[in-house]
Amino acid sequence: KFMHSQAFKGCALMEEVILNSGLLSIGAESFNGLALLEDANLPNTIKSIGLKAFTGTKVITKNGVSSGNATYLDTTDGNSKYLVAVNATATKVTIHEDTKWIDQYALNNATSVKTFESDTNNFVVYDDTFLISKDSSVLYATVKANTIEDFTYINSIKEIAPYALANTKLDQFALPKRLEKIGAYAFYNAKETDSDNDSLVFPSTLVEIGEHAFNNLSGYRDIQLNDGIKMLGAEALSSISQTSLEDLFLPLSLEYVGSNVFESSAFSSIKVEADENPSSWDSAWFGTTNIETIMFGSFR
Repeated sequence: KFMHSQAFKGCALMEEVILNSGLLSIGAESFNGLALLEDANLPNTIKSIGLKAFTGTKVITKNGVSSGNATYLDTTDGNSKYLVAVNATATKVTIHEDTKWIDQYALNNATSVKTFESDTNNFVVYDDTFLISKDSSVLYATVKANTIEDFTYINSIKEIAPYALANTKLDQFALPKRLEKIGAYAFYNAKETDSDNDSLVFPSTLVEIGEHAFNNLSGYRDIQLNDGIKMLGAEALSSISQTSLEDLFLPLSLEYVGSNVFESSAFSSIKVEADENPSSWDSAWFGTTNIETIMFGSFR
């Protein structure tokens, strides 16, 4: 019933896959990069499809159905659509009325888009710029061609999906006050353009930051993790492009920290509230930083 992430990674000769009725979920990158794969009909029992599930396959070009500037895969009964690609030169994308799933990576590559529209109640568009779930709790994507200003007025947002704000320019940006989860690569290569807004403060509600979430972020000198955060994914704060970064404080609430979490980010010091290296953290969480220079038992 459930296909795990990267389930068929490396199956370079696969040309066809038969997905049986009853399959509920296709994991992220399940068929990613299988250049010979041509056929994969989606059963109508599917409830979720992961990021980049069919990226790099012929399934998109052979079975994809164009609607405006977007390309979709249909379920076998034709009642649900999966957005898999966006025209590289598109300036406007309208989400089809039967869309149930969106590949955020496809939207991340749509760097010319200035406007979103939605013909379905499954996704709502704010200010032509923010593509959000019907209950306004998940931010799926933002346009890449415009500068993104503060959107804390959408105070119902609890999750920022993978790649949602990747490759964007930010102006006086602040995170939603009820935010609980930030997905993988959510702010990858994003840049704060206002030099007076150099502090990124995480709300007290935040619990999880995915891998590479802020990788290659620029424009911030001060990163303030909240007390209560439980998870920092691998390289979540890596390669932050700032010549002088202030102290990074890792609170006692952190139950897991992934590998190389701040690799190539020049924080002036790493302060850890725990008295010693937590056994539940990845053994390589500090990357190439000399662990003897990390201050355990520290307080804000």
